[in-house]
Amino acid sequence: MEDLKSISKNTVRLLEREVKDRVKRWKKYRTLEELLTELDARVVLRVLPPDMQPAELAKLTSEVELEELMVRARQCQRCHDGSACDTVDAPVVRRGYFHHWTGEGFDLQLCSRYVRHRLNDRLRSFGVPFEMSTCTFDDFLVDNDAKEACIDYCSEFSGAFKGKGLYITGDIGRGKTHLAVAVLKELVRTNAVHTAMFMYTPEFLNKLRNSYDWDREDRERFFSTACECDLLVLDDFGAERSTEWVREQFTIIINARWSNGLPVLITSNRHLGHYEKAIGARAHSRLEAMVPVVLVLNGKDQRIP
Repeated sequence: MEDLKSISKNTVRLLEREVKDRVKRWKKYRTLEELLTELDARVVLRVLPPDMQPAELAKLTSEVELEELMVRARQCQRCHDGSACDTVDAPVVRRGYFHHWTGEGFDLQLCSRYVRHRLNDRLRSFGVPFEMSTCTFDDFLVDNDAKEACIDYCSEFSGAFKGKGLYITGDIGRGKTHLAVAVLKELVRTNAVHTAMFMYTPEFLNKLRNSYDWDREDRERFFSTACECDLLVLDDFGAERSTEWVREQFTIIINARWSNGLPVLITSNRHLGHYEKAIGARAHSRLEAMVPVVLVLNGKDQRIP
């Protein structure tokens, strides 16, 4: 125990000596800007009080900490969307954080831009198109009632709407896909959904057809994801040509999800009743039970300036 105490005392003495030495060396600089210019760390001025004295900074941070702060601050300076932390030369330790001045030293805080960037990345991994991955409720301005209904759905996803999906319909350009992406994003952000598949329906069926040429494992993985992921989003449902094979695939997937209480989110230009023949009576009946919330988007075509 005595040895530990003596080691602790020696450590404190060394730290005190290091701080005194740093204060002595940094006192020769008249301003903080002069010091940081000399250290090639002027970028750090962005997070420090303008009236701080070099000696004061010397007491609150080490040169190693300042070096890390400088690297991180430069990374932040050239970042616009949170993606700079994913580059090869980014600081590996605690990516997505930035230095914040607390008044008594530096503290690392999670960067909101990085959080958005990683969330958008995750949506793209689920199949959301790049140009749609930034869609949110905040920038949906078409139909406020529909937006509020979707926000309510998200808040009750694990409660009153557990296992239930959404059916969003409306004419072309009314923001159906935008709203579907915003719902998925909110559910992923709040950890209500961990796995998802987002597919343009004709492309989804085309992939299913082509999957017969894939390795067996890849085909089974694709099909099982459609049947077992937390949320399946089928965009532009009904745009595909109806065949016996299409009806069979929809019946298998919808029945699997219905049996396991897994929701489906669908966007379409027409009401669900229009597709009974296209997807088959059994799949249609199951789907009606799975999507009790039907939203009809009104307003003008957002694609026309």
